[in-house]
Amino acid sequence: KDYEFLAKDNICGHTILKIVARGNSIIAEILRMSQHIPGPFFLKDATYAPIITDLSYFSSPTSMDKFEKNISKKKELLDIDD
Repeated sequence: KDYEFLAKDNICGHTILKIVARGNSIIAEILRMSQHIPGPFFLKDATYAPIITDLSYFSSPTSMDKFEKNISKKKELLDIDD
């Protein structure tokens, strides 16, 4: 028997449709938010560059410790970090 993808009794089709709709709304929200990123995160202002990191910060505990030690060594970075 051939089933219609969006038939009322096709639970799988409706579930996939909901997942795709949620994914689309998440992508739309990320795109909307990307238009409102504060200036310091673009690193045009070198003042904040040493304390702004990317996701590599979470790659290992040693990278986190190294980043934190670099900040704690310099008073000016501690002031910016607060």
